[in-house]
Amino acid sequence: MSSKEVLKRTLTSVNREVNLSPGGIAVDIAELAFVSWIGFVLRSVESDTCKYEPAFLTCIAAYFFYDLLASLFVLACGYKFGIHWVSVGCGMMACLGLVFGFLSVFMDNAQACGPKVRCTTICAIVFYITIDCCVKPRLVSEEGQKLMFERLGVNVDNLQAASAREIQKPLL
Repeated sequence: MSSKEVLKRTLTSVNREVNLSPGGIAVDIAELAFVSWIGFVLRSVESDTCKYEPAFLTCIAAYFFYDLLASLFVLACGYKFGIHWVSVGCGMMACLGLVFGFLSVFMDNAQACGPKVRCTTICAIVFYITIDCCVKPRLVSEEGQKLMFERLGVNVDNLQAASAREIQKPLL
């Protein structure tokens, strides 16, 4: 490699930076701990009338477990075997699952489910929003975010130019 060549960043290198950073490690540990807690809570459900919240907790635990395994897989093997597109699909399903989680809080009877299941369901909603919507995007650099969008087929330069034109438009 000559001194003029620049190393090309890939999604694998961006993922490695994120997952090996202190924040990425903390997120992975928090996800593992939360999945373990959900497993403990689901084993304590004894009511037949409480069915929506345990179903949501099972789905969100599966999502976080997949997210953890996908992070480890990408660290070990890189973005191979379509893992990027599977992760996009799982992320979309998790968003739909979040809507189900909101609805399950209102559809199940609080006394039938018990306070542990109800609080865990609400905490799972808050945990998902906090981790996936607030923390994880802050762990990725702007350059890494641009690379991720380009890999999805979104031309980031056109988006930035369009948003700059919108900002410069007069309000009247």
